[in-house]
Amino acid sequence: MKNMNRIISVRNPKSPIAEAYRGIRTSIEFSNLDKELKVINVTSSTQNEGKSTVIANLAVSFANLDKKVLIMEGDLRNPSVHRMFNISNVEGLTDILLGNKNFTECVHCTDVRNLHVLTCGPIPPNPSEMLSSKKIKDFVESLRDYYDYVFIDAPPIGIVTDAGIISTYTDGCIFVVGAGEADIEMAKISKERLEKVGANIDDVVKGMKFDIRIGDKFFNAGIGYGGSCFPKDTKALYNIANNCDYELRTIKAAIDVNESQKLKLIEKANKIVKSFDGLNVAILGVTFKPGTDDMREAPSISNIKYLIDNGANVRVYDPIGTDNCKKIFKNEPKIIYTNTIDDAIKDSQLCLIMTEWDEIVNYDLNKYKNLMKNPIVLDGRNCYNLNEVAKLDIKYYSIGR
Repeated sequence: MKNMNRIISVRNPKSPIAEAYRGIRTSIEFSNLDKELKVINVTSSTQNEGKSTVIANLAVSFANLDKKVLIMEGDLRNPSVHRMFNISNVEGLTDILLGNKNFTECVHCTDVRNLHVLTCGPIPPNPSEMLSSKKIKDFVESLRDYYDYVFIDAPPIGIVTDAGIISTYTDGCIFVVGAGEADIEMAKISKERLEKVGANIDDVVKGMKFDIRIGDKFFNAGIGYGGSCFPKDTKALYNIANNCDYELRTIKAAIDVNESQKLKLIEKANKIVKSFDGLNVAILGVTFKPGTDDMREAPSISNIKYLIDNGANVRVYDPIGTDNCKKIFKNEPKIIYTNTIDDAIKDSQLCLIMTEWDEIVNYDLNKYKNLMKNPIVLDGRNCYNLNEVAKLDIKYYSIGR
């Protein structure tokens, strides 16, 4: 195959970039410890972010482990997998779904041992309908019997919703963001679209935590960072560069995203409750992180202010941050400070978790059901296991899961 120069895992397998793909491969393998991660959807926010290059290199990396791997074209509007591998697109997935051909007639072998490719075939007039059909769901399910890994090259989620449809019948999703290419607002929209359809982004991220070069403290999804150091330092760094007529776009993006994350739970709550007026709301944790009474730049501040401004009655619990919270909100009559989680959530209709204190993480989940009225728990720090919460009769929402 002559058009495989972008597949550096083939062209130069000893290069640092090829090693990076092997690192991602290891991350995905670690993700398989708790849950099968066999069919993986790969998407991006826009075109030309390197999605197809990533999927090809990852597939080669797995095939080199003697794993049977299939790359399946999921972009039925603008297919590109066949160009990456310089193979024919005359017959492919759409022929199989229409019953014109069987799988063995359409699948292509490659120069890489154990790696097969299924191209798009004739472009259909109704891509979304075809991708959401029972036929493709059954077909993808059947591939599990033949392959160790199936990578689906989906279209950009920021442009069309097809990748969201594909995510409903895959085990995980890799979201490719091109360095220096992706627009931060488009990336945010894309992430939200994936979250709305229940795409499992968390599984791959969990595996990436095992990379000792990064560490497991930098992948926890949440409602933004706070404290006295990082917010101040990022703003100072951005302003220094700006004064020198140079824009640090990555730093600016981090600042903007952090600010938007702070009210993520309020955004979710607005979609669930009709009004905050007169609503009893429990706030669990007010400090920017556990182990400190520091509330500087803490997400809880803007959330409590919003709730009060909209008529809610707020009950606050924090092991050591209560005094600083009182200083910030003075003698606010709509805030009641409690000594226990039980007292905070009792008779509340809504609970917002702001800090992952051990007392909160280890709290008996049954108490949310027993003490709250029609319990709705919005977890800004992903404190609880989704499978455990699913056993209870409570409405539970977390970040990115």
